[in-house]
Amino acid sequence: MCLTQLKQFTDAVACLRQAISLKPPYAVASAHLFLAEALRASRQMDAACKEWQLVLDLPFEYPEYKSAKKEATQRLIENCSRSQNRRRKR
Repeated sequence: MCLTQLKQFTDAVACLRQAISLKPPYAVASAHLFLAEALRASRQMDAACKEWQLVLDLPFEYPEYKSAKKEATQRLIENCSRSQNRRRKR
């Protein structure tokens, strides 16, 4: 998160992907949300949309997943529907 606040998105993406690879079940949803935001900020919208969708596909194992899924749904609506619509119009 600090790297994203410093606008070092490439480094943030690398760190978050490494964190996710450790498979911490208690924070995996949040890690994917942070990764999606870093990807969005670095203008990698397709990758960000995939991360938000991945959060929706996670099983409800921990309490944070409900709020993470709610946030991922909102981000998909805000960011991914538009980019997909723009691509279709071209």
